[in-house]
Amino acid sequence: MSTVGAVASERGQQVGSAAAIGAAAGAALAGRRGVLAGAVVMAAVDQAARAVQKPGQIPPLWSRIVASGALAAPVGWAAGHRAGPRAVGTAAGALAGALGIRPQKVALGPLVGAAAGQVVSRLGRPGREVAAGA
Repeated sequence: MSTVGAVASERGQQVGSAAAIGAAAGAALAGRRGVLAGAVVMAAVDQAARAVQKPGQIPPLWSRIVASGALAAPVGWAAGHRAGPRAVGTAAGALAGALGIRPQKVALGPLVGAAAGQVVSRLGRPGREVAAGA
């Protein structure tokens, strides 16, 4: 495969990954009708970010913020659907660990998140909303 073809293939994979993240965020925020919109928006953001990105640089801050928000949307959805604090803590920790990229962060993220969720679940009282600060 030529260098141009390899670059095009890599960009296609990057846009595909961004679209998948956007689809998950769209589903979390707007249900089935949000899947396509989320995919299109994230693919467009990724394309725009890569257009201004110089070789050897990380994507622009604004695109990383949009991507982080899209990654966090399903966690918020889970919390909004009354998942237990341990489940939400584990998911949020896994997400934070994955964003850290380093293997130790990826491994520690879910563990720290689960521990934090355990603490929150022990502090909560039956019949009261822990997430609402009660």
